[in-house]
Amino acid sequence: MRGKFPVAVAAALLAAAHAVAGGGGAVPVISVDEIRPGARGYGLTVVKGSEPSRFEVEVLGVIPKIAPDRDAVIFRAEGLRLERTGIFGGMSGSPVYIDGRLAGAVSFGWSWQKDPVAGLTPMADILEGAAERSREKPAAPALTAEGLLSVIEGRPAAPAPQSRSAPGGPVTLATSGLSAAAADLVREFFPEERFLIADMAPAGAAPAGSGGKEEEDAAGREALQPGSSIYAALVSGDLFLGALGTVTERRGEEIYGFGHPFLNLDSVAMPMYAARVITIFPSTQRSFKIAVPERVVGAITRDFATGIYGRLGAEPETFPVSVTVERGGGTRRYDYELFRHFAISPQLVAVAAAESLTSLADAPSEATVSYGLNVEYEGGRALSLERSRAGRAATGEMARDLAGLLSTTMHNPLEDLLPEKVEITAVLEDENRTARIESALLRENEVRPGDTLSIDVRVKPLRAAAETFVLEIAVPAGAVPGTVPLIICDGETSNTLDLLEAKHRLDPATVDDLLAVLEPRRSARQMVARLSGAGYGLSHADKEFPNLPAPALAILAAPGDTSPAPIFESAVSAVETPYVLSGRKVVPVIIKPPGKEN
Repeated sequence: MRGKFPVAVAAALLAAAHAVAGGGGAVPVISVDEIRPGARGYGLTVVKGSEPSRFEVEVLGVIPKIAPDRDAVIFRAEGLRLERTGIFGGMSGSPVYIDGRLAGAVSFGWSWQKDPVAGLTPMADILEGAAERSREKPAAPALTAEGLLSVIEGRPAAPAPQSRSAPGGPVTLATSGLSAAAADLVREFFPEERFLIADMAPAGAAPAGSGGKEEEDAAGREALQPGSSIYAALVSGDLFLGALGTVTERRGEEIYGFGHPFLNLDSVAMPMYAARVITIFPSTQRSFKIAVPERVVGAITRDFATGIYGRLGAEPETFPVSVTVERGGGTRRYDYELFRHFAISPQLVAVAAAESLTSLADAPSEATVSYGLNVEYEGGRALSLERSRAGRAATGEMARDLAGLLSTTMHNPLEDLLPEKVEITAVLEDENRTARIESALLRENEVRPGDTLSIDVRVKPLRAAAETFVLEIAVPAGAVPGTVPLIICDGETSNTLDLLEAKHRLDPATVDDLLAVLEPRRSARQMVARLSGAGYGLSHADKEFPNLPAPALAILAAPGDTSPAPIFESAVSAVETPYVLSGRKVVPVIIKPPGKEN
């Protein structure tokens, strides 16, 4: 048949062409200017197991300037049942050879194909992109009072990865079978216009940080060749998440692949796995490979516009995450190894947490989650907190809390904090334990300094009878006479009010100040009474001076080179409740001058 010869011969010729690869040799590259419509060649990709198979290629034409300074070659493929499946997910990076020279990498196709037509990125563009100087790390976003309060109050905006997908098709993102809650987060963080999400990678891959038998790792690296399948892994362990692609070229220990970006993060240290293909899953929308990640063989060190570049034997940058879940009287622990990068790790932690909570059974429509987060950062710093969420979106709210907190610490303008270890403990209750504060009644609303206020607070749980809690709060001896507000609220609202009374804390000068702001004092399960006007003070030159007498306030507040910031203090009392509280009430309290009763 025209343009064809036995696969065994093709494999032998390919092996000969790469015989010097271990010594740094390379297959000659054909330029786009030399490629003409009608030219025939072949490509290599794995359809089963680990050995690449050959498919035939006929050039249809060249699209000039498909992107700035880049052309694309459009071709029709045949063989390997491509006439039935079309170009399938996982083929990205498959090398295409014309006239015995490397033309480039299969990099994009289209959904709903009736013919296996696709495009390739020229090899010259791939090599040029890999040789370019790495982009500088983007500046961290400014820490604003509004932004910090949004994270503290559990309403952060967790940005999705900014990958520029190749023309004509998204990046194929492989996952193990995800629960509904985790799948929703993956689709949120990896939007469909840029990523094709496919359940095609079984969980249980050896974590990137776990090492392995030296002989097996060496064998895996040695077996990697043009046409081999590889994973760019984001999560391994009890969940797998990563992009499946193909090796375009190997030059010694250097690996080129994909022909398009994954996350377009540029300088990285992402785990690179050798992969074994089980089968091709045909689909009228977009067919894809089902493949198993086998072992870590190195690290992807560049993720750029025309592909990925990695090194065999290089160490990936990862960190361990454990999630311990208590549900229905049982406890189970899940362990993961996550790719460490400021732009994506926070979202990966969120996905791992959501998957852990719902891996055995999806969360009910009404649920309550109480969780603790402990992060150990490089340099000995740490962040610990406890929070509760309840309602229809409790699991998603918990996940977004985690993403917002880690985003704020990992990439901030003061000093980036890279996690060494993350531990999450969570209790999932299959019921909605929310309650709203309905009323607050003072047993007496006229008091003197040193007295104790008693407040009956009525709360209304969801679908249950109202309950009354009693709060007692001591009126400070130095309280200023007059009418002051008494605020009854939940613990998280109280945390916000603490910061608003000392606004200088929302402008942290060091990462230690930042961590102090993020660590909450109270949880949403606590009912808090706050009596305003308990004391006044100032912050000056990064120091706080609370409870100052009037003469000292006047001296420190005098005009000078820098203006001191006011501190308003409240007397605070709290009680634990079995509910995740919302709502607040404000009651006026009359503080009379100290002295004898009338």
